[in-house]
Amino acid sequence: MTIGKRQAVLAVIAEHPDRRLPSALSAQIGKDEDARLARAVIEDIADRFGRAEAACSLLWCVPPQDAADFAEVTGGAGEIAGVPATDAGARWNGAAQAAFDRGFTHVALMGLDAPHVPNDVVYSALGQVDQYGLAFGAGDRGTIYLAAINAPTDLFAEVDFAGADAATDLLVAASKRGLSCAPLVGNFSVREAADLGRLAAYFGRHKVVESKRTHKVVAEILAAENVAAGEKSADHKGRPHSEFPGPRNDGPHRDIT
Repeated sequence: MTIGKRQAVLAVIAEHPDRRLPSALSAQIGKDEDARLARAVIEDIADRFGRAEAACSLLWCVPPQDAADFAEVTGGAGEIAGVPATDAGARWNGAAQAAFDRGFTHVALMGLDAPHVPNDVVYSALGQVDQYGLAFGAGDRGTIYLAAINAPTDLFAEVDFAGADAATDLLVAASKRGLSCAPLVGNFSVREAADLGRLAAYFGRHKVVESKRTHKVVAEILAAENVAAGEKSADHKGRPHSEFPGPRNDGPHRDIT
C-alpha cells in the first residue's frame, strides 16, 4: 500500500461488549461469553492497527451512547466516533462518513465478525480502492467481511446485511453508482456458534496468529462446551447432545490461508 497513514484508515463498526445487541451467536453461547469474545476481538484489533507502525490509522465507530467509555476496552488505541444509525446499512454509511469527515481519503470498513482476517488483506483493500472504487471481501454465506471505498457514498443503504445476499446487494449498489469492484479472497464471517469451530480450525492452520486473545477465548469457549456436553446425559435415542453444531458444510469455498 503506497498511501500514507494519515490518508488511510480502518473504521471498525462495533459496540461496547457489555451492551451488544442480541444476535444468533449471543443466543447460542450466552450473553456473557458473547461479550467476552467481543472484548477479545476489540483488544486484538486495537493491538494490530493501533500501533504506531501500523500502515493505516484506526477509527472505532460506535453507537453514541458507547462513545464515552469505549476507550476502556481499546486501551486508548485509535479514535472513537459516535455514529447514530437505525440499521446496519446506516451504520456502515455513517462510519464511512465519520472517517471522511476526519480527512481520510481511503476507508476500509469492517465489523467484529471477521477477527481472523489478516492485516495484509485490509491493507490490500485500501491499496486497490483507487483503481476500482470499491474493494470488498465476501463470506461464504453472502456476508461482507470487509469493504474499502475512497469517496463518501450511500452505497451501503441498499445492502440487507441480515439477508442471505448482502454481497450481491453490494455489487448491485456499486454498479448503479458506476463503481468497479475488486473482490478480495473469500472467507467466512463469525455469525453463529458453529462458526467458532471454523475459527478455531483457521487459527490452528496458521503458525502466526495475529488475533491471539480471540484465539484463546474461542478455544476456551469450545473447551467449556465440550466439557458441558460430556456431562450431559444422552438424549432418549442415546445420542450425545450438544448446543454447538459442528462446522457447516456450505459447499466448496476457499478461505484465506
